[in-house]
Amino acid sequence: MGCFVPADSCEFTVVDSIFTRVGASDKILENKSTFFMELEETKYIIDHATKHSLIIMDELGRGTSTFDGYSLAHSVLNYLHNNNQSRLLFTTHYHWLVDDFRNNPGLQLFTMLIDQGYDDAKSEGAEIVQINRNNNNKIRFLYKFVNGISLSSFGVSVAEMAGIDKAVLDKASMVS
Repeated sequence: MGCFVPADSCEFTVVDSIFTRVGASDKILENKSTFFMELEETKYIIDHATKHSLIIMDELGRGTSTFDGYSLAHSVLNYLHNNNQSRLLFTTHYHWLVDDFRNNPGLQLFTMLIDQGYDDAKSEGAEIVQINRNNNNKIRFLYKFVNGISLSSFGVSVAEMAGIDKAVLDKASMVS
């Protein structure tokens, strides 16, 4: 289909169209916030995708409050799975969503593999983050897509990677 595939091979079934809802941008001069743009793109997908389409949706609902975002993500995922029946790759940071759809027939749950307790920061060029400063535990993102779910989030760890002050990170860890 003309795209670079970072793999030795790729098998791909025929689809009538590919829809993506990925990234964040706004059109503030048109009074369209990032969240509005996210929902406008989602509406287009809901209105135009067929059961023969491939849909890629990344982090739907992140531009609003946790409960509104979760509710919208839940409803859209439910609609696309049950009514539209498109092939769908739906990424989320809402652990509740995973819990709600865990036993839904026709859905499979995947996560990005990590290596916990990792010590060697030079191995394989993977990013290293601290996940528990008290025990000095580290994880390595392996960039491998596997069956399963992530049991925790790594927001504070990513904040640490970004260089956020230790006092702020300690407070965030405590609140979390």
